[in-house]
Amino acid sequence: MIKKTKNPRDMGIKMYVSLLILLLILTDLAIILDIFLLRQIFGFLYFTIVPGLLILQILNLYELEFSKKIILAVGLSISSLMFVGLALNCLYPLIKKPLSFYPILISLNIFVIVLAILAYWRNKNDFNLNYLFNYKIDTKDRYISPMLFSFLFPFLSIFGTYLMNTEGNNIILLTMLFFIPIYVALLIYLKDKIPEATYPVAIWMIGLSVALMYGLRSNYVSLSDGCIEYYLFQLTLKLSYWKPLLSSVSAVSNYSVCLSITILAVIYRIICNLQSYYVFKLYYNIILSITPLVAYIIFSRILTDPRDKFIAAFFFISQYPYISMMGWIIFRQIIAILFFSLVIFIVLENLSKPIEKILLTIFIFAMVFSHYSTTYMFFIILILYFVLDLCLVKIMHVAEECKVYKVDTTTILLVFILIFFWYGLLSVAPYKSFIDVLGTVVSRLTEMSVETFKASGEVFLGAENMGYAITKYIYDLSFLFITVGVLTIVFEVIRKKSLAINTFKLLAFISFGILAPLTVLGLFLKGKYGYDRVYQQLLILLSPMFVIGVRSVSGCIKINRRNILLVVMVALQFFASTYIIFQIFGVHHSEVLNNNGIRYNVYYIKKIDNICAKWIHDHYWGTYTKIWSDSSGKNIYSQFDPEHARILSTKLKSIRGYIFFRSTSISSGYMYFFNRKGNINLYTKYILKADRIYDNGAIVYYSNY
Repeated sequence: MIKKTKNPRDMGIKMYVSLLILLLILTDLAIILDIFLLRQIFGFLYFTIVPGLLILQILNLYELEFSKKIILAVGLSISSLMFVGLALNCLYPLIKKPLSFYPILISLNIFVIVLAILAYWRNKNDFNLNYLFNYKIDTKDRYISPMLFSFLFPFLSIFGTYLMNTEGNNIILLTMLFFIPIYVALLIYLKDKIPEATYPVAIWMIGLSVALMYGLRSNYVSLSDGCIEYYLFQLTLKLSYWKPLLSSVSAVSNYSVCLSITILAVIYRIICNLQSYYVFKLYYNIILSITPLVAYIIFSRILTDPRDKFIAAFFFISQYPYISMMGWIIFRQIIAILFFSLVIFIVLENLSKPIEKILLTIFIFAMVFSHYSTTYMFFIILILYFVLDLCLVKIMHVAEECKVYKVDTTTILLVFILIFFWYGLLSVAPYKSFIDVLGTVVSRLTEMSVETFKASGEVFLGAENMGYAITKYIYDLSFLFITVGVLTIVFEVIRKKSLAINTFKLLAFISFGILAPLTVLGLFLKGKYGYDRVYQQLLILLSPMFVIGVRSVSGCIKINRRNILLVVMVALQFFASTYIIFQIFGVHHSEVLNNNGIRYNVYYIKKIDNICAKWIHDHYWGTYTKIWSDSSGKNIYSQFDPEHARILSTKLKSIRGYIFFRSTSISSGYMYFFNRKGNINLYTKYILKADRIYDNGAIVYYSNY
């Protein structure tokens, strides 16, 4: 512990706590009086940062760097909101509407005040504000302007997205996307001429800008999992309490137990009074931008050069799942992957055992409550970590004092019990999905052959155009560099004849051991759990391997400037994930950069289609009535009622219910089914005897045949 000396200029604990309470009162006034902007800004920032800061003070974590305190404060605050909301929900039906305005506001106020009292009691005799805000920037003979320049990117993202939404003009977004890799290269070139603090700030700003670019596109959530997540959020908000659902639609049952999209989203919606869609599109994407910062800090455990950590964190950002999936399609994993990264951070950080146990328990609980698949992947890593560490000690006869093991059987047992009770008993659906995935892997392993791969058309890709081909090769090359990085570490261990592998390296080996087979098997798990989401989660541990791999290859081919290949590769990866490569070849692939193209037709919700789907929901009759459409239309309607949404197929003999043709299908002449499209004329046979009952550009028929 750092010895904290008295200083009359330091703010006393009483004044500090009083200031936080005063800010709480001002935030409450902004909320109660519904002061526009102040409520949305103060409500979000206060309850996303302050509770965690107070918990850190209670735990006396003064010795941590400022950046570490920030990520822990955000993680502890978000988990606190979930736990307080869950505790409040348990009072139902004693409180008829526990997740309504006054119960939530009063509960959060009581929680913060209790934390403030405990923080005062723990620090009343020993407090120094300088140790709490110990953020230092070495400006001596260094440029501060590159750090300040990074703050321009989020503004470009917001303004550029506004232009796309209103005018269809993508020039600002394209400018930003081209400037980001140039900016990254500039920071690498400047080396010691900039403060080290520039790198984490730059990573946060870049991560925030690309997240907001996708998050703020359109006024609705994207056409995928986000529609059902939004439905469950709206249902919880309407009922004013949360309950798990058993539904004929498996996704509804699965997602309903994720507190990250129900209780947490409802709390933010009620406290901040932000339009419902933007709780996910704005607030969740701001939270998403914290994860690359956590990754940057984690990478210190294997990369010593700040530039290498910066590139590794930028590589983490420069992935399709981060850029266009989590912040646009899958919101529950945004929260879960933040907690996963914080768990890894705690495992790697040198904290006292009691503090480590407390923080691990909090973040593990929060991760389990947030998303089942992220939890399952963590549990697999945990088991493999325990087994491999045991092998190092028992089989390879590594001395007990050389053990890298920091997770004991208690932690493994805790995760297992949480999975069993939360997913196995509270809701069977996610637990069953996990068993189904394992069964699928085992069964497919017995069927594997080269012919199977060729038939799939995914490993041996027949690219339709140059954009697809180049994008595929860039992703393959990135994975190859990760492989080289892992092998470099392995050879280093063998060459030094040392088995004292640190925790990060062991976790990285395990992650690669999981990812490498899934690179082949991932195509078999579609419909269960996407390979790309596993990839993004494991990059928390594998991104440094990319940097190490590129540096190894640079050394082998004797590139004079060691950073050239690294910057070029990470820039290409960024351009591939943002679909800039398609734009260069004149292909309008990105739904963010264009108002046409395949992804725009599949994922983008138009206002007239959303109005049409809501009209169907408000006017449909009959408990067993179904709403038939293409995959995108089904998802649009799922925002309001996923139970009755169905995918239209040419194989159906007859239809009883509504047939929903999106405006995109009417104008383009195609029905879209994610991985394919079909001519709309193939489906007109179902409307020959049907009645047209709605037409605003999107058309609805009612069929009773």
